[in-house]
Amino acid sequence: MKAELFDSKQIYYNPVSNEYQLSSQFIAGKVIEKRDLLRSYLNNFLSGEEDPGKAAEVKQSIKALEEAIPKPLPLNEIGINLGERWIPERYYV
Repeated sequence: MKAELFDSKQIYYNPVSNEYQLSSQFIAGKVIEKRDLLRSYLNNFLSGEEDPGKAAEVKQSIKALEEAIPKPLPLNEIGINLGERWIPERYYV
């Protein structure tokens, strides 16, 4: 059952928490930070020689996170209005 869900990309392995997570939960939030954390884990703790299956699962999880990284917006596509709550007043007062 787990293998089927993993192969169909419905779940992904998170080595940091040592658990499988639903794709909707795993591929959400700060995907770049998650990707970097998994890369670090793969390089520092999982050589692939002692557990090639886990290494392959982590690599697949990293790939899924990389595919979910949003493309950067060019500056000309970012609209900024003075008075926006996220712009400190010191920049326009």
